[in-house]
Amino acid sequence: MRQRDLDGTVRVLRDKCLFTAQQVTEILHRCPFVLREDPGELEYKFQYAYFRMGVRHADVVRTDFLQYSIVKIRQRHTFLERLGRYQTPDKKGQTQVPNPPLKDILRVS
Repeated sequence: MRQRDLDGTVRVLRDKCLFTAQQVTEILHRCPFVLREDPGELEYKFQYAYFRMGVRHADVVRTDFLQYSIVKIRQRHTFLERLGRYQTPDKKGQTQVPNPPLKDILRVS
């Protein structure tokens, strides 16, 4: 892997996804696979989780969210929404919606 590719991935995680340096380090330790992934795809996954699902940065880091494909993420999220088990929290955070934990959404056989 070239240094330029590594720098590109770290730059996306820090600048576009707004992870802290400590969070980026933890992501790279937990999911080294992200180094092989397209930086644009990483950004898209994070934006989907943050804006569409209402997931916080810490949850993305803690659950190894970025190791899953966007197809699986979208399928699980859509399934739970249609089932009525998942609701996107409002933008201002005024209403608390009891959604299942992110790890339970993704770690299903």
